[in-house]
Amino acid sequence: MVLVYSGKSRLSGNIHSHVYGALRSDKLGVRAAFEAMTKQAQAARDAFRLGNFGTLCRTVNDSWHCQEQLHESVTNEDITGLFNCAFDNGAAAGKACGAGGGGCVFFLAEPPDLRPKLVEAIEKQIKNPELSDAHVLDCKIVT
Repeated sequence: MVLVYSGKSRLSGNIHSHVYGALRSDKLGVRAAFEAMTKQAQAARDAFRLGNFGTLCRTVNDSWHCQEQLHESVTNEDITGLFNCAFDNGAAAGKACGAGGGGCVFFLAEPPDLRPKLVEAIEKQIKNPELSDAHVLDCKIVT
């Protein structure tokens, strides 16, 4: 796992406000995305517990795609750039933490020995002036 702080803090309440507005107005796909994300969280938990990395990666990616459907403010060019970089360099899955739009994102490398290449590529990507406050956070999964 690689956890990245994008260097772009934002008020998640603003994103939540947009998302809840879309939910209340029953904007096309938002309710279905919420329902799918609930099931995906449970499926990810089960896959993690069983050590089924392939299912975990598919579920994390599916959840991110649903999260992106909630509102356009959930992602931005910087986040998309991090995702493109990560998937071009060994990430098998990725998702924004919290509401999205900035803050932290995480990626899962497959096979795990691709993690150093993934970290190196992300560190190179975040040297971009728009991401000058971004950095890879030290983390590990403990079972």
